[in-house]
Amino acid sequence: MDVLRAAQHRANIGAAYFWLTLVKGGRELQQHAFEDWMQEGYRALGVMERHLKEHRYIVADRYTVADIALYAYTHVAHLCDYDLTMFHRSGAGSSASRRNPACTHAEAAGECYVGVN
Repeated sequence: MDVLRAAQHRANIGAAYFWLTLVKGGRELQQHAFEDWMQEGYRALGVMERHLKEHRYIVADRYTVADIALYAYTHVAHLCDYDLTMFHRSGAGSSASRRNPACTHAEAAGECYVGVN
């Protein structure tokens, strides 16, 4: 997966999550950046989706910190207006991190706090 696109994933979805869900009045304060976050965030999700069509994980042939890092933002993207229904492989419900049996079990119990929550 293109490392620069992964960085955009964090920069855009992460920024949108911070300002739109954690900062009171953040949407109004950052209205000028919202459209760019959405466009670039969707672009990064598309790169992730295409990659996961051909690979089970983000890097290597095993579960790595890269899967955790991207899941941390992807699983909260819906909270800041991203529509993940078109991302069957990279959407929060089907990311490589969610395929990790330990995380899936813990999440079912409400205990899987990977990254930002």
